Amino acid sequence: MTTLLWLAAFLFGISGLLAVSLRRYAEQQDKIASRIEAISRNTASNAQDLAKQNTKTKAEMLLISAGFYSPKALRYFWLVKGSVMLFSGMAWLYYRQFDLNSSELAKAIVFAISGGLLVERFLHFRAKQIIERIASATPDALDLMVICIESGLTIEATFAKVGKELKRISPELSRELLITEAELRLLDSRKTAFINMQRRVKVQEIDIMASTLIQSDQYGSAVAETLRVMATDSRQHRYLRLEEKVGKLPAQMSLPLVGLVMVPVVVLIAAPTILKILTMLGV
Repeated sequence: MTTLLWLAAFLFGISGLLAVSLRRYAEQQDKIASRIEAISRNTASNAQDLAKQNTKTKAEMLLISAGFYSPKALRYFWLVKGSVMLFSGMAWLYYRQFDLNSSELAKAIVFAISGGLLVERFLHFRAKQIIERIASATPDALDLMVICIESGLTIEATFAKVGKELKRISPELSRELLITEAELRLLDSRKTAFINMQRRVKVQEIDIMASTLIQSDQYGSAVAETLRVMATDSRQHRYLRLEEKVGKLPAQMSLPLVGLVMVPVVVLIAAPTILKILTMLGV
């Protein structure tokens, strides 16, 4: 009875932790715009923190790519991962009625590791979704940047204007542009801000745009025409990716077609003959 009470308390704690995590996630999505505005209002004292992005660990960069920008995100990530691992291992032991022999303990460890890997896979999946949404909105952002630059705006003002205009269309790309705008105003080197954007956003078009802006800042080359060509190429790449997905559909549909259509048809055709043969054989 005591074991069941402890297990119930443990499950209740895990449920509360997951509820708090989901609530924080919902609040984060609801307050994206306010956080972006807070970033652009940062004072020069935050410049050192922004410059430390080059020292971030792989887990921190994964969290940033997945849209978790809070300084405490890494702490919550390890907390949730550890809780899921503990819950997975304890769930297996509870299923086996807490048989603590070496074989069952090894299986519990395997289940715990699998739970931790699922948390990481969720982050990778979320980061991939955000990258795809950013890539789909990049051509429009490049066109807006061309218009802003040709109208005489500075790079900082261009990033701020485009970021605000894209807030409803693509909140993820808007956030990245406004973060870069804040870094351009706070950091001593523009190159560092562009490199930070490349490290945060794993999108080919953003990487090329950042390299172009770095070269323009160093050598004073024209930016507007290059960005216009990049926008055209980006749309062409997006069209080619769609064609690639359409080309893969017949191969992806072949297995369900064989399993759900061809096999039943063959069974319906061959079943009467097989039954007659079995009847003749007296089976």
